Amino acid sequence: MARPRKASDQSSTVSVSLRVDPAIKYAIDIAARVQKRTVTGVVEWSVEKALDQVMMPADFLVEGNKGPALPEPISVIKAVKEKLWSPDEAIRLVTLAFQYPSLLAFDESIVWESIRLSPPFWKFTPRVLTEANPWRNARLDVISSYWETLLQRIADAGGIVQVSYEDVGLPTPLELEERKAKAITESDGFYQQMAIESENLRRQNEALHYLTDQLFELLKKVDPEKAKSIKGLPPLP
Repeated sequence: MARPRKASDQSSTVSVSLRVDPAIKYAIDIAARVQKRTVTGVVEWSVEKALDQVMMPADFLVEGNKGPALPEPISVIKAVKEKLWSPDEAIRLVTLAFQYPSLLAFDESIVWESIRLSPPFWKFTPRVLTEANPWRNARLDVISSYWETLLQRIADAGGIVQVSYEDVGLPTPLELEERKAKAITESDGFYQQMAIESENLRRQNEALHYLTDQLFELLKKVDPEKAKSIKGLPPLP
């Protein structure tokens, strides 16, 4: 059976074409001999080392009346590995937009604004940027599943779009409340029926106790010795 093709961002490696100075290319060849690596291995190692020297911008969010606390400096490679990387393009953009909004390209900012303005993508619609938390508020699974359609809609509209619950096939909050109310009503009816049946059983039990008491009194008159050998009935509930 044929296996599904992986997208470029889901592969373990990607191909990158670049032009460098001949002297740099020669230096890479020499470094590969020194380190006993392939040229690709040297380039990847060098890039990772270089990225460790590039620091992320000090983007921060002001919450409430508290003064902003500047985050600890972090390198690009560390930020990517610890905070930003995901094999899912949609999750990558949401995470980058929330943590480092100044790094968004123009096209990415259009997508991000479309996501922020679309209620189905959130547990509650974010009024300010601090509420657009991808871990506490965003419905990342919905964003991811609708991602390709969202990009196409933005391209067709030439700008920001707003996605509705109907677009993503989800019920609106009002519909959810109506379903909840219906379920409660139905469950109330069930419990009411159970209460009626329980009351009927209790009355039948009382009638049985009464009949047993009458028979016991009759037995005491007819055969007192036999009545003494019978233990008393348990008390009524």
